[in-house]
Amino acid sequence: MRARNPSHRYRAVKVATEAPEHPYEGALWNLLHDQAGDNHVAYALELFAGDTEHEIMQAWLLANATDAQVKQYLRIPEEVTRAYRHLFFDIDAFRDELDVLRWTREFKPSGSAAYGEGLLQNAVMFGVDYLVWLFFRGESSLAPDTVQKQIMADAYFRGRMNRFHPLTSREAQLSHTFMATAFKVSQALSDGTPPDINQLVIKLRFRDQTESIEELVKHEDVPLH
Repeated sequence: MRARNPSHRYRAVKVATEAPEHPYEGALWNLLHDQAGDNHVAYALELFAGDTEHEIMQAWLLANATDAQVKQYLRIPEEVTRAYRHLFFDIDAFRDELDVLRWTREFKPSGSAAYGEGLLQNAVMFGVDYLVWLFFRGESSLAPDTVQKQIMADAYFRGRMNRFHPLTSREAQLSHTFMATAFKVSQALSDGTPPDINQLVIKLRFRDQTESIEELVKHEDVPLH
């Protein structure tokens, strides 16, 4: 049996014949029936009703952003985010991480949404740091060791992907370059000294790293040294 839709509480309130006891749900019921409601719940309902706003809020919650982070980077009050979580995007509705991945893959944004399903996929994959870089109008920064660890992990696993190719193939040479990069960064992390970035750069023409290695090595601007 599949998990509930993350907006299951909103759907239940819509069909309820009387106001539920829970404060958020009762306030939402009142708003849906043209009665006075809580201002924070009204704010959350506005976010849910806007295609782009709803899409962005889903991404932040899927990335496990805290209420404080949403306030810091989007200036949305914490009480509004708490109401939004409860009523419109209940993360606990997903029974496991596979369910999160399935839902993200099958999600189809509304016609007027600005970003599309790629936003949710990147939020799950890259987390809050990615969303800060994308949406925060202030300065976005990463700790140097975070960058180094990500380079090390990406280079290591991209190198491992091609270990079964013949040793004299271009794929094997590229794999060696990736593995050498991972090794250099691991040494720098162990020593506590920053690596020489000129030795670590691997040029990739495309930011989308889902391109197959067979297609990638066709491009002449990928160094194999």
